[in-house]
Amino acid sequence: MLKLQNGEFIGGINSPLIFNKNLELVSNKTSKNIITQIFCLSQDNFETIWIGTLTGLYKIKDYNYEDVSKITDRGLLLNTRINHIVIFDDQGAFLATHGNGLLFNSIDQNHTHNLTTQDGLSSDLINRIYLENDSTLWLATNNGLDKLTFEITDSEIKAKEIQSITTADGLHSNYIYDVIKWRDEIWVATQSGVNYFKPEDVTVPDYTPPIYFDSIRASGKNILSESMINLDHDENDLNFHYTGVSYRKPTNKEFYKYALIKDKQDTSWVYTNDRSIQFTNLERGNYHFIVMARNKYNKWSEKPAEFGFTVLPSFFQTLWFKLIVGFSLLLTFLTVYRSRIKRLERKEEFRREIDEAEFRVKKAELNALRNQMNPHFIYNSLNSIQNFIFHNRPERANFFLSKFSRLMRTSLDMSKLNLVEIGEEIRFLEDYLALEELRFENKFESTISVSEDIDQEMQIPPLMIQPLLENAIKHGFKNLKKGGLLDLNISIKDNTLSIIIQDNGSGIPATAEGNDRIENRKSFSTNIIKDRLKVINSTLKFPVADLKINHKKTKFNKGTYVELVLPLNK
Repeated sequence: MLKLQNGEFIGGINSPLIFNKNLELVSNKTSKNIITQIFCLSQDNFETIWIGTLTGLYKIKDYNYEDVSKITDRGLLLNTRINHIVIFDDQGAFLATHGNGLLFNSIDQNHTHNLTTQDGLSSDLINRIYLENDSTLWLATNNGLDKLTFEITDSEIKAKEIQSITTADGLHSNYIYDVIKWRDEIWVATQSGVNYFKPEDVTVPDYTPPIYFDSIRASGKNILSESMINLDHDENDLNFHYTGVSYRKPTNKEFYKYALIKDKQDTSWVYTNDRSIQFTNLERGNYHFIVMARNKYNKWSEKPAEFGFTVLPSFFQTLWFKLIVGFSLLLTFLTVYRSRIKRLERKEEFRREIDEAEFRVKKAELNALRNQMNPHFIYNSLNSIQNFIFHNRPERANFFLSKFSRLMRTSLDMSKLNLVEIGEEIRFLEDYLALEELRFENKFESTISVSEDIDQEMQIPPLMIQPLLENAIKHGFKNLKKGGLLDLNISIKDNTLSIIIQDNGSGIPATAEGNDRIENRKSFSTNIIKDRLKVINSTLKFPVADLKINHKKTKFNKGTYVELVLPLNK
């Protein structure tokens, strides 16, 4: 039963019962949240009532006995039997648990931390707690009495020193029911009687257990005599056998702890009672093995047993091997790369030879086609001269012949070239049209217009426009006595050179519409132009050269519309 700060008393077995100052039952109407056995009660300075039960920790605030709530934590440390509660100032409460060691729960119940046998306690089953001062606790366990020197930091309990007292020190039994301090002496209720002693009589000896290696074997070979040794890659199975000497060994904690540190990396301690440890298939690297022993007072060996060794890499793991492999791979890559480059170069050279051969063939074809233009032009011109002679007009024939000879020389010069300047081609066409107007005695008139954005030095294939003009004169004006009109327009359209020839002649017969007039009349010159355009297109990435001859509405509302499209050559 616990006397509360308001003068009332609280007690009970399965649920809290409230009594007045005269110990008369006041109320048993508490919450039904507690349906298990109650082991301990306590109240802090904030008048919160702490209740330790078989299944955990509960609380009552502001004397609201009907509102009993369970305290929980993330680690489920509180989900165990609470044997005893000791309030620690205004910071929290120490809890003696049945399996989770010593717990500290903050006053706001938001933080829970514990100490166990891993931290040096004699047991995780604690029956009672006695708080001697703000840094010392006595813990009654089922495996002896512990004196704990502690500190609280950030709601966590930290053990500074733990002293264990057992039957080896004179206790009647290691099972301790309770512990208190009375008349400056510690009184201990054990399973076999009561012991008492002065706290200052409990001292921890400076003695720590010595430890040494009995043997160290690498793949069956004893290497203990060496303090630092290099092992081959196939000697990577090691066995350490060691002995620690202590006349007061811990009864409920591991006697040894060891660590194998590789390449100075951080590692954790491993606790054991075994006197030997085996490591197999260790990877290459530098290792340091450390082992220590402790006494019952949790004092570890002042000088641990240590052994350093190195597992050497295999030849395939050495830097030299990696460099050789890397160099070999690089050399292979360079050889393959150079071989591929040479193969591509030979392929490119072969392709270039083919292109050059094709170019020479196409050039020869163009020369042949241009050479076919010359006799055709000569044939038509000689017919005109012959016509003057037959009509007994020698003056006209002589004048025409002199003009023709100059035109012929120009034509011969052009036939030797792949390209000529457009200005030179236009002057040639002007001379030709002047002769034709003279030959046909003003039967027609001609005009030539050139767009201002055309550079006079722009180059075009020679002798391709004249045959088209000749066809318009010969066939378009065949049935005209006079009044014929012939228009030549040169401009840039859609990044190509557009040459348009229009006349007001008879046009294409209706039965041949859609086909060019010259094909119907089996014009030799037009076929040559088309062949030349095919050769020109074969040299272009995007063929644009074309010849369009059709019957459509011209600027004269009748006649024939012809368009020659050539690539731009600046």
